[in-house]
Amino acid sequence: MDFTPNSATFLRSIKPESIRQETKNFSDITGYVYVIQKRFSPDNGKFNQPINLIKIGFSSLDTRVGGDKGLARLSGFLTTLISFKVLRLYLFTRSDFAAERADKKEEYARNANKLERDLQFFTENEFNPPIIRIAFRTGSKSEWFAIQEGNRLETFLKKIDDYAYKSSLYTPIYGTAFTANSAKKINIQAAPKITGIIVDPNSGTLKERDQIRKTTSKYGYNLRQRKEADYKEQKEAEIKKKDQQNRKKLMKDVSFWKKAFLGRTFKDDHMSDQSKAADKKYPNKIVDDVYEATENGRKQPLVHYKPNYRETRNKKISEVDFDLASGSMSINEMMDLYFKDLKTKYKEEFEFFQRMNGASDLLIGND
Repeated sequence: MDFTPNSATFLRSIKPESIRQETKNFSDITGYVYVIQKRFSPDNGKFNQPINLIKIGFSSLDTRVGGDKGLARLSGFLTTLISFKVLRLYLFTRSDFAAERADKKEEYARNANKLERDLQFFTENEFNPPIIRIAFRTGSKSEWFAIQEGNRLETFLKKIDDYAYKSSLYTPIYGTAFTANSAKKINIQAAPKITGIIVDPNSGTLKERDQIRKTTSKYGYNLRQRKEADYKEQKEAEIKKKDQQNRKKLMKDVSFWKKAFLGRTFKDDHMSDQSKAADKKYPNKIVDDVYEATENGRKQPLVHYKPNYRETRNKKISEVDFDLASGSMSINEMMDLYFKDLKTKYKEEFEFFQRMNGASDLLIGND
């Protein structure tokens, strides 16, 4: 359905009458996950080939001063997208584990944010044939996915509904499915919550801890949620243990990375897109040092670069511009943005630095 601000249909989707009492006149609803659709060219029309794109995102319903901002996030997209369709809205109440502001509001819609990340990971990794995730020019991943229209889109929507209600640890309190000219509640029967099971670390199958019991606790998981939670916990423990064992081998030392990076040049188109005037004037860079420093709370080698610029008698770079156009990046950032050959050559090392610096989405839903 085409998004229209202040439409009765969309306003009902964030304040459904059926959960008014349960949510204390909607005051407990803190955020939502949205799935929207738009046909356009993600490269700003360079190849003039519009494709069907889906965006999975989230928004808080609270303003910083405690007011209700409603569907302001979606309304804001009209400025850049002009028009778009809304396919799904999943509502969330306050998380018991979220930090509170002085007005007792959540700092952000924590559970909505968690489901957003789960759905993005699920979309990128679980569909066959794969669904393509659009990346920014910096190399980082966007919230947009390219999906063929027709049956494949319908299959995708059914699968993410099922995942949101039965597999993710962050279950919506209410969901709305939108078609071209209607909206209806998503009616998926929640699986019974259980306790007393774990995942066998050897086989990956479920086994009883002592006895499987049903529970009415809101903190309980259903069978698929318990399996997913234990699997993530098991994989995270395995990766952490492996990283600890191989830390020296994977991190290597400064002298190793100097041999790999020193003297290499690159054109920093990513920085040139930003507002830093010195980088726009001097986008060509050269790596001049690798040194050890503390980054993200951990000691690690950092790659330093400076402007690759030849001065002449009549053309000199100022000291201020030189400093502004210089900088440092982590090993994984430098490989990911500029030196894809090193990213391929040192794949294990790259992935290690990604995990160490919190840039890996291998594990999702972490607190």
